[in-house]
Amino acid sequence: MVWKRVLIVVWGVLWSAFPPPVHSAQKCGFVYFVAGSGKTPAALPPRYFDEKSAAATITRVFTSPSGHFRIHYETDGYNAIPSYDRDGNGTPDYLEFVASSFDRAWRVEIDSLGFRPPPDANGNPKTVYDVYCQNLAGQELFGYTQFDPTQDIPALPGLNYTSVIYISTQFTFVVYENADPITRDSMAIAVTAAHEFNHALQLGYRIWGNVTASGQLDTPDLWFIESSATYMEEVVANEVNDYYRYLPEFYATTNLSLTATPDLDRFFKRMYGEAIWFIQMGRRWGTSVTRQIWERITSFPAARAMAEFLREKGESMPEAVYTLAEWMYFSGQNARTGQYFPEAAQYPTPPVDFWLITNSDAYSSYPIPLETNSFAFVKAAVPWNGEVAFVLPPVPVPNIAHLLVLDDPVTVLESGTLFRTRMTAGAAIPFAISHSSEETFESSMDTLQLVVNPGAQSNAVASLSLFPTVLNVPEGQVVVNLASVGQRGTITVFDAAGHAVISRPYVAPNSTLAFSFRPFLSSLRSGVYIIRVAIKAPRPAVKLGKLIVIK
Repeated sequence: MVWKRVLIVVWGVLWSAFPPPVHSAQKCGFVYFVAGSGKTPAALPPRYFDEKSAAATITRVFTSPSGHFRIHYETDGYNAIPSYDRDGNGTPDYLEFVASSFDRAWRVEIDSLGFRPPPDANGNPKTVYDVYCQNLAGQELFGYTQFDPTQDIPALPGLNYTSVIYISTQFTFVVYENADPITRDSMAIAVTAAHEFNHALQLGYRIWGNVTASGQLDTPDLWFIESSATYMEEVVANEVNDYYRYLPEFYATTNLSLTATPDLDRFFKRMYGEAIWFIQMGRRWGTSVTRQIWERITSFPAARAMAEFLREKGESMPEAVYTLAEWMYFSGQNARTGQYFPEAAQYPTPPVDFWLITNSDAYSSYPIPLETNSFAFVKAAVPWNGEVAFVLPPVPVPNIAHLLVLDDPVTVLESGTLFRTRMTAGAAIPFAISHSSEETFESSMDTLQLVVNPGAQSNAVASLSLFPTVLNVPEGQVVVNLASVGQRGTITVFDAAGHAVISRPYVAPNSTLAFSFRPFLSSLRSGVYIIRVAIKAPRPAVKLGKLIVIK
């Protein structure tokens, strides 16, 4: 047994030498018991696994070295564990892999990070937990945490459940390059134990939602349940890096909300890739971040609990969203040695929309559809040398938009603030556009507009950002947002003949003015108008813009 323990340690060291996994199998079956409200993937129906009959046929028991886990297994039949025994001590290596991996998960997640032990039916902490070895290769599942959504623990607040874990006996569907089958099994078992045991611990805190008539748990927090459990794989068994294979889907869908469960039929694996958000937070605030958020989930659903955690760290949800965008941009081919994610060079290169701005005489506006708490990457280039201004219009409260200039150093601008730069023909500037909120976490889609102004051709117009340029009165669009106009001044609107039709003083907190034309609709006919902003503070200046009115 001593020799085999040494062998397992050596395999753990060798994990780091293997390239990222390349298989595409499903990771976790927990989702099939939790999902509701149309979020259950179509690939398998709810309650697919006949766990009770499977458990009844599994009769052998092996106790882990720590005594915390009873491992139920069979040596014959469909659910038989692999029989390889390289040290010849009479105990299959697979069984010892399972025992040592779950012991390590308990040691790290409970003893080190401070998670509560999994609950029993009375709400008390379990000291011994049951793990069943079952052949899940047909479903291409690593494992799942089984619980009955209809059997809540009355002694605990909210929805809480006792559970058992099923782990696959066969990982033939998993491909780790350069790994022999036994090393592959040890790696797959290590991440499964870390992931599924974290689900067992989560069930002792609080699951928000309700139980449906069909006996499923409908919860809004599935995105956090899965991404935080995947994060535990990196904390407990960081040499494996199984989460790499989910990153391409996550990188390709950053326009979807970080704080809402995606459409699982199309973006099933995205939740696992979102683990890098917590990898980033763990680098900044320590690896107990998800445990601290779970403690707050006893009082708030996951997104709000996370916002409370961030607030205590001196950061807002919008700041957390655009900070993740910054870290993700500098990965793959954009990775910077010693900065951002430690494994950034192994991550995908983020997809970026490329815009060539060819109109040198007028504003150009580019639509960016983003859900709340999401972001996108763009690059902008011009075919001339000269000054160009970029700005994101203000978004409706309580939402917030940010424009990140991904240069060295990175510049973060709130919406409504002009970014001016001198550009060289053909040289592109990379941006991250984030759309977020501290108040609401729904996954509603909004279309932001990145407005580009070729300032080299018209410095007067470039100095004023005006949105929208068209005032469509019948549709009730009666507010024009003026960015970077100064804190105090006068706004005057002139008709084509040069007559002032509107003149009003203004005070603009944060140098951004939202001017409503509703009181002046009767005096504005269809046509082109010139807006003049005379700034008094912080220093005198005059800025001009153009407005088109359609009645």
